[in-house]
Parts: sequence; C-alpha cells; structure tokens
Amino acid sequence: MRLIQRTLILSLLIAIASGCQPSPTTNGPSYHRFYSGPDAVFTIDNHGGYSHLGRRIAFRTDRTLVETTYTDAIGVDEKVKTGTYAQDANRNRLVLTWVGGQEEVLVRVDFQEVQYWVHEADREIITRPDQERLRDISLRLVPR
Repeated sequence: MRLIQRTLILSLLIAIASGCQPSPTTNGPSYHRFYSGPDAVFTIDNHGGYSHLGRRIAFRTDRTLVETTYTDAIGVDEKVKTGTYAQDANRNRLVLTWVGGQEEVLVRVDFQEVQYWVHEADREIITRPDQERLRDISLRLVPR
C-alpha cells in the first residue's frame, strides 16, 4: 500500500512540476514568446492571464505593430494580429490601424506614476478611486 501511495505522490509532484510555467506577464523564460525585439520602440500590456484576457502590443521603429492576445489557461493558444500605428507629436494619442482596415484610438493617461493607454471613453474615469478594476485590465507601458 505504501508503494502505491508513494508512486501516486511522486506522479502528482512530477505532473505539477512539469505543468508549472512562469506567467507571460513576468520576466521568466516564457516572456520572450511575445515580440519585443530590438526594433521595438515601446510595448504596452494589460498583464492578463487568469482574471482577464491578456493583450500585449509591441510598436516597432518602422511604424508597424504586433498585438498578442494570451491567457494563462492551458491549451489556449495566443493570437497574433498586425498593423500600423501613428502617434501624435505630444505622444498622448495612438491610432492603431489593423490589417483589414479597422482602427482603434488609444489615449495616454498618467496616473500614480503609471502610464495607461485607454479608449477615449475611459480617459476621465480611469483616475477615479473606485476604478481599480479598470486600471487592472487597462494597457500599461512596459518598462524597458
């Protein structure tokens, strides 16, 4: 009986150890699966995973962008989308144009030493004290 218990415990420990991977929002080895090459000007990420869908956008020097959506759920693949972007002279507004022609406009909001990139409708409310959840799921500048 003890041999069976030990075998089960050992099997469980091996399964747990082999299934544990760093979150894509950390600087662990899986972090590099997102595009962040040397020609990336900057990157924004909403640090998703379990609680909400992750979204990471890398902006390249040639004015193209790569968006990766991800989750920490096992067996769910990342989705990659590409396009181009334009940024205003003050670096407060981004116009993302996706392959296929859809546009998305993001505006910069600096709040409590964090740079958020949100849709215009969220510009005013993201700084409210009761909007912690919105701040948690919003795109933020990834430090280099």
